[in-house]
Amino acid sequence: MPVTTLFSHEIDFRGSLHQEGGCVIEGNVDADIHLLGTNSVLEISEGSTFAGKVKAGEVLILGNANADIEARHVVIEDSAVTRGKVTYQTISIQGGDNEIALKRSQPN
Repeated sequence: MPVTTLFSHEIDFRGSLHQEGGCVIEGNVDADIHLLGTNSVLEISEGSTFAGKVKAGEVLILGNANADIEARHVVIEDSAVTRGKVTYQTISIQGGDNEIALKRSQPN
């Protein structure tokens, strides 16, 4: 799925985003993000900060996330700092500093 929204390093965004497509966070975002479609992807890049709620097909966390996440597939990389609730069908935790509550959901 192509990236349709990029919050660059210079961006400090607060609000909500509902869209089809992918989203990359490189800045500071405090938002509710709902990415439509099972192939939608949210990437929280290394050095970025995200707080809020996410619903997406896939979530890739390399930066700081203090969030409630609901996704079909979640990847938490070694550089991640993750806090919150994660609801997933599949998950990969490579490392990082994580204080998360995990809940496995059933496929639709």
